[in-house]
Amino acid sequence: MPANRNSDKKLTEQAVDWFLRIQDNRDDAELEAEFQAWLAHDPARALVYQRVQRLMGDASRMLSSDLDFTRKAAKRSLPRPHNLIATVALLLLCSGGFLLADGPMRLRADIISGVGQPHTITLSDGSTVELNASSAIAVNLEGSQRRITLLRGEAYFQVAADPKRPFVVTAGNGTTTALGTAFDINLTDNATRVIVTEHAVVVGPEDSKQKQRLNEREQLTYDGEGRVGDVEAADPDMALAWRQGRLAFEDRPLAAVVEDIARYIPGKIIIAQTALADRRISGSLNLTAPEETLGSFANAFQINVTRVGPYLTILSK
Repeated sequence: MPANRNSDKKLTEQAVDWFLRIQDNRDDAELEAEFQAWLAHDPARALVYQRVQRLMGDASRMLSSDLDFTRKAAKRSLPRPHNLIATVALLLLCSGGFLLADGPMRLRADIISGVGQPHTITLSDGSTVELNASSAIAVNLEGSQRRITLLRGEAYFQVAADPKRPFVVTAGNGTTTALGTAFDINLTDNATRVIVTEHAVVVGPEDSKQKQRLNEREQLTYDGEGRVGDVEAADPDMALAWRQGRLAFEDRPLAAVVEDIARYIPGKIIIAQTALADRRISGSLNLTAPEETLGSFANAFQINVTRVGPYLTILSK
């Protein structure tokens, strides 16, 4: 990373840190004096701090309204919501950096689909993989097994027959082994869902002999620990509507629907209240015009949309 980029990132981190410290200690005269001394050291600091103030103001007010949701969103226990706000702010302010360029994922993945850009590829064994938007896989077709790792997002697999080399997909803490099959795997923050559209698969934890057979038009989910849920009837037309440019959902939590929409909109979408995230909704959305769709979606369900810069959208009641 160039030296000037490191310097910019460090200055931004310092500005965010000052912003959070001042928010927590508004009446601390000694802290205010230290802050003014920091500003006076370099004119560039005032400019960066102003950017931090503009970006974090609305986000801070939104996220502070529901500490429990903020903790869940950050995936770890936090003493206050500022940590998540700071993370989002740094991501947005350092927009030319490695993280926003998807650098870590590009180091791991062989195939990546862009935001709002589903992608289909035929593998060297003749199998076809349709990646939903904002998805990524790693491919290893050497040896006695054909191994695919779903690193992010969702993928639909149509597997070419090869009895001597099983086709195995790892996603989260589970594996899905094809039995001459077409199937879909959706990897989300909280769980992984497998739906079979043709023939069957077996699903289970990576290192366990306890596997569950899943037949055509059936689905199951497993959690981050690899614990497998019950087999349920599936509606592939609804679940896989993204392949036709639509998102269809019935009685799903708003948070789950937004996670699917977010694959088509740059940046991050945050739901500001837990009650709103848990609201169950039904409907159908057009994914070919996601920005317009998000606005219509919000109006239909009486949700407020606040945009903080080009890469952060906050939904609230």
